[in-house]
Amino acid sequence: MDKQKILISSTDLIVKDLSIQGIEFVGIIIYDKDRNIVYYKNSNDKWSDFYLSSNNVTDKCHLKEIGYKILETPDINHASLSWDSCIPTNDESYYLNEKRIKYSVSHGYSIFHKLPNNSVFVMSLATAYKNFNFVNKVIENKSKIFDIVNHNLNRIICPK
Repeated sequence: MDKQKILISSTDLIVKDLSIQGIEFVGIIIYDKDRNIVYYKNSNDKWSDFYLSSNNVTDKCHLKEIGYKILETPDINHASLSWDSCIPTNDESYYLNEKRIKYSVSHGYSIFHKLPNNSVFVMSLATAYKNFNFVNKVIENKSKIFDIVNHNLNRIICPK
């Protein structure tokens, strides 16, 4: 059975705020494993149409798989992942990387966080393929980036 996909209602202020830091893509996904629902919001409609398509591309994503494996470790509730450090392991992974290049969702950095009720929150930041030092910029500016995210997060996930 395909996952149900639900768009998180919000304005795109977080994307505009983060673009000042050189971030061209922001994606937020909550995987509710118990209810088989994916809540999402991102700044690239073409990418989300592909990634959240009915052929369950999200289930084939090697980056998601690596993040989930880290969270399976007892006492680990969050993890961060530089996409460039994750080498594709099969044809599907290589295909997804090619699509990321096509849709300007490259050199990303994802934060995974366990939520109650067997859910996982994932926030991904990315840029165009030509921006090879993107993750270094994210790490250098992480305080500013996390301030922006924390300021906007409740509005994105729990709109009034």
